[in-house]
Parts: sequence; structure tokens; C-alpha cells
Amino acid sequence: MKLPSILFTLIIACFLFAGCNLLSKKTNEVWFYTYSEFGILNDYIPKPNQQLTDYNLNPSNFICLQIDGSYTMDFGHFEYGTWELDDTMLVLKNIERKTMFMVVKPAGKEMLIKVPLVGGRSSIWHFEKSPVPLQEKADNPFSLNNNRWRLKARQKEDDEMIADRLRNHFSYWEKYFNWGLVAKMDYLDVRSLPGPLKIYGNGFVLLDYEKWPQDWSDLFYDSTDGHKAYDKLRYIFDHDHIAWAHTDNKYKMFISAFQQLQQKIK
Repeated sequence: MKLPSILFTLIIACFLFAGCNLLSKKTNEVWFYTYSEFGILNDYIPKPNQQLTDYNLNPSNFICLQIDGSYTMDFGHFEYGTWELDDTMLVLKNIERKTMFMVVKPAGKEMLIKVPLVGGRSSIWHFEKSPVPLQEKADNPFSLNNNRWRLKARQKEDDEMIADRLRNHFSYWEKYFNWGLVAKMDYLDVRSLPGPLKIYGNGFVLLDYEKWPQDWSDLFYDSTDGHKAYDKLRYIFDHDHIAWAHTDNKYKMFISAFQQLQQKIK
């Protein structure tokens, strides 16, 4: 789903449950959406000229604030840019020079983003924080370089560009499971993110092209390019072999499998 541009001109008040320090400029954290509710908007926020209720957020939607001052965000539409902390104001400036402001208060693990609606009410989005304890930015699954596959193609892509898009998607999954391993996550969501595979607890299968999620298919310039991507994957699943690692650790098993997929794409 595309976000209306009005979102980037809103001032959004983010109230965090009491507990920890203010958001630090040295942060390296990702905030994942959990659920939403309606509430009363007690703080002054300029009212938008339309309601902002048509969002289909799910647990794959996130904001990642990185220690070098960059950020990535996916609220149904991927964007990236720079962030700054001005006292208690978090300022996000995306690559298109559109700005979103968030008023940040003392934080716990949960963050509430209050989006003003008409009539003094607000839609309250709940997010939970997870650390990104990785030494190299290249290992961050939420960095721009590991999420270029989320950027919709603006022109026809040749075979190598399509292959690069698929490799980048599988590189994201490799880094995602490695993040879960390093951060000692008890659980990782593998069902909410659109893609060409259906991932289970002990493996994955390639979805038929007709069953690809629309959000994934829409990333390709047209259906012809989408079919080219499908054919590349179909060939691997029909004529090649993924060697599943002999380990009881599911994260290590998937890391190995997605590394192999990247190597096999031609």
C-alpha cells in the first residue's frame, strides 16, 4: 500500500512508556509495529486535512534508527534518509527531502505513535524495540543495502538486474536470521513479509506466480519482469538442490539455505 504524502508533513507525537533514558543519538535499534487502537489526542498537533486510517500495518513494518544517522522505514512503502535528535524531537528526512517529526519522551521497550485524526481523536500505533547488536553495517538486515529489493523498479530490468533484486531479497533473509541468532531472539516473524517463498519452521517452498503476494509482484516494473524472476527461481527449485545444514538451530539452517539461493541465482 502506498503512503499518502501527507504523512511526511505531519508532526507525530510519540509517547513511550516510562522506564529508560531518552532516545540516544548513539542508538542502533529497530522498532516493529505490533497493533493499533484509537485514543484521545491530548497534545497539540496540527490537524491533517484527511483521516489517516487506511493503513494495513503488520508485524513486518518497522523503523530502524542507525548509529551513523541514517534510517530506514517501511510502513507499507519503503523509504530511507537521515535522522536527528533535537532535544526531544526526532526528525526524519527522507531521500525526497520530505520531513516527519516525532516528539520523543522517556522510553521503555514500547513506543506509541499518535497519528491525529479529525475530531480530536487519534490512531495510536504500538511498536516494540529490538536492538541491532551487529558490528558491521553490512550485517544489519534493516540497512538500505540489504533492502534495495523493496524499491519498486522504475524501468524495465534486464536479466542481471532481476537476478540482483532476487539476490538482495535473499541476502535480507540471510541477514535477518543472522540478526535473530546474534541478538538471541526467541522468535522471528517470517510470515508477514511479502515475497516469492512461503517459509515454514523447517524449510520453504516457491509460491506459484499466480499466488505471489501483490506487494511483492508490484516491486517489478511489469508482469513480464515478474515472470522472469519466477522462471529463475523455478529453475533452481526444479533442477538444483538446497543442502539443509545438519543443525538443531533453525536460524543457522535458514542462514545456510539463503546463502545457497544467492549463489544459485543466474
